[in-house]
Amino acid sequence: MTIDTSNVEPASTDPSLPASTVFELLLDRHRRYVLYYLFETVGEVSLEELADRLARWDGKPTESRRECVRIELHHNHVPRLTDARVARYHPSRDTVELLPAARQLEPHLDLVADSDR
Repeated sequence: MTIDTSNVEPASTDPSLPASTVFELLLDRHRRYVLYYLFETVGEVSLEELADRLARWDGKPTESRRECVRIELHHNHVPRLTDARVARYHPSRDTVELLPAARQLEPHLDLVADSDR
């Protein structure tokens, strides 16, 4: 038995991010800093570590500032990255890691890296 597949359109396997998603993800400086750090790190990173790193980049590594940044990560930046499917959040470990789709953001991050750092 053979099945005629001549009229079947292939499912889209193009994992590319829409330009509007790329721009939205890279719009916020803290979200870019999260991406820089995740690209430099192998595997999962705790939100505590990310909050500490962002507070240091801001030049305000106080405990109060770290907590504000951690809340911002948890309620804003990490959900946006996970919704775009460029990162995965592990709630049981309170960690985040990049997914392969994040590689599409690298060329755009490279363009703004010098002005950010």
